Amino acid sequence: MGQVLSLIQGRHRLRKPLPKPRLCDECDDPIETARLQVQPKAKRCISCEKARERRHKRALAATSDRDIVVIKG
Repeated sequence: MGQVLSLIQGRHRLRKPLPKPRLCDECDDPIETARLQVQPKAKRCISCEKARERRHKRALAATSDRDIVVIKG
């Protein structure tokens, strides 16, 4: 019974309309349809999002405990 339900759900997903094509906020290339299906509010294409995440990780790594000031009251 579980397999039948899974097949029915899969067919319903296939009938779902594809999201409207949108352009990446950073590079103006089209955002991949597969990305929009998973992340409908995505503002960046996969390449730009990965680059953004790498920049964020580097910025966090550059910030060390020495940069944090502790104020004791």
